[in-house]
Amino acid sequence: TTEQDTLIAALSKIHTLNDLSITKLSLTELQEVFYSLSNLLRLSCTSGVLATVSPSLKNLQQIKCLDFSQNKIRSLPSEIYSLHNLTFLNVSSNELSSLPDAPHSQLLPALTAINLGHNLIQNFPVPLLYMSAVTEIDMPNNSLLDIPPAIHYLLQLRRINARDNEITVLPSELSKCKIKSLSLESNPIKDRKLKKLIEQHGATKPKSVLDYLKANVPESKVEPLPKPKSIILKEMSKASKYSASIKQGTDWILEMSDAARESRPFYCCCIVRNVDFSQKLTLSQFIKLQADIHASELSKNRQLCTLGTHDVSAVTFPLRLSIENTVNLRLQPIGCDYIMSAFDFLKKVEREHMMKQGDHAYLNKYVNLMKSTEHICFLEDTNRIVLSMPPITNCEASMLREGIGDVFIEVSSDKSIDTCRRAMEVLLTRMLQNGMSTVSSAECPEGATPLGVQQSRGLVIDQVRVVTGTGALVGVYPGRSDLVDWEVKWS
Repeated sequence: TTEQDTLIAALSKIHTLNDLSITKLSLTELQEVFYSLSNLLRLSCTSGVLATVSPSLKNLQQIKCLDFSQNKIRSLPSEIYSLHNLTFLNVSSNELSSLPDAPHSQLLPALTAINLGHNLIQNFPVPLLYMSAVTEIDMPNNSLLDIPPAIHYLLQLRRINARDNEITVLPSELSKCKIKSLSLESNPIKDRKLKKLIEQHGATKPKSVLDYLKANVPESKVEPLPKPKSIILKEMSKASKYSASIKQGTDWILEMSDAARESRPFYCCCIVRNVDFSQKLTLSQFIKLQADIHASELSKNRQLCTLGTHDVSAVTFPLRLSIENTVNLRLQPIGCDYIMSAFDFLKKVEREHMMKQGDHAYLNKYVNLMKSTEHICFLEDTNRIVLSMPPITNCEASMLREGIGDVFIEVSSDKSIDTCRRAMEVLLTRMLQNGMSTVSSAECPEGATPLGVQQSRGLVIDQVRVVTGTGALVGVYPGRSDLVDWEVKWS
């Protein structure tokens, strides 16, 4: 708009500004001029449609108060942790499901108050535990499942507001905090007496709640505060290098329709050759690896990304990601003996969830992750056989079975391609750690000869290209910027 253009032009001429407050801005991303205001002490940009925050945020080194509440932000850049003078952060009423991974173990050393309320957070953000100066945490109206025992490492913590969440139990370690206000109302706390104490006294007189926890809830075996994930990954890469032989320019293609790209725009895929599932235990381990990644901070129970794995011998390329009405889409989900409509399957999941029995009841928590239950994304092969319906289920047709064979891996997201790539690398790494490769020493890069199946550090991988309906390249995995800490042989 003309008003916004005038504002941006004016900001480019003001270098001494220290307080900027804007509401109802129609920009989905702040222009670089906002981040060039190096003297800003307070930036408030609320009640708008901001969807992303630029890494250039790190340029605001003097900032003390940052308010991005009531926008459409889905993720924050890790560069926010470089704001060493920040004392107050408000990102409430957005679409956040987590905080960015911690780059080191001392985060935002001046931060005393953080507001994450009215977002989509399910797991307690681990980076919060590294913000040692925090006194106030606001996380109401999320889908928070728990408060971790490690909360007692926040020695300055005085107030917690986590009402209207999904918390069922509280850790005894909370009693070690010097809490002055504990708002946990409207949570499904299982302990009825504890729930009553919270409702009556939590917000104003939390001592009775804390005393009850200390007396009646056993302490967990809390380990020392873990190192941030990024530090662990760096240490792992220094300790040992994994290897891969990557075949480029293959004919393996996944095509995305325009409608599918709008619904689930981020996809990365590859084919791993000669994977050893010759024992039932090994296949079970592989399935558990995927479940562990889905439950981790990287996936947040499929909120951030979803993995799917398929038997290549049962798939005919090229593949196509499309959207279809759930009534018309026919598929045979894993664990089903017959073909049904996607609509009937979703109803089956809902019904089993309500009855608390059945093989698919656990999938109900993922249904609300879909943008629509009337039209849904699905992946099919050239023969029109449906392979998966992300983020809900894979299908019987391409289900993995015991033996040695090739595996097609898909990772998809509606949030970020970087999340897909990170999840893919974690899965490939863990496959090697669990001895699931039968790669020969001749196929490994020089100096990376495997030491046997259980100690093998080599994978043979074929690239898969993701393209649009017109054949334009969307992405390819692995690319030259992937697996950077591995020894890679390109062919």
